[in-house]
Amino acid sequence: MLAKPNDFLATQILRTAYKKINNMAKYHATSAEYFALMSNYTAAIQATDRALTFLPEVNRSEISRLEALKRSYRERSKYIMEIKGKKR
Repeated sequence: MLAKPNDFLATQILRTAYKKINNMAKYHATSAEYFALMSNYTAAIQATDRALTFLPEVNRSEISRLEALKRSYRERSKYIMEIKGKKR
């Protein structure tokens, strides 16, 4: 994933693997990344919120990373809505 962070298939395989081992925080975080790759930022934000519910407070670095991703997804979603609004 580090070599090709925008790879749909790799993200989907990783997502499935996390679900099989019942690592729901990673599953939802990877789902958020998968949805973002498809430009479905609403679903990405929802998956990020779900991932945050599974993380313990001591995992501050992952919580911070997911919160930053969520802000990024909101900004991208807003930008797309602005573009769509201008084309009408």
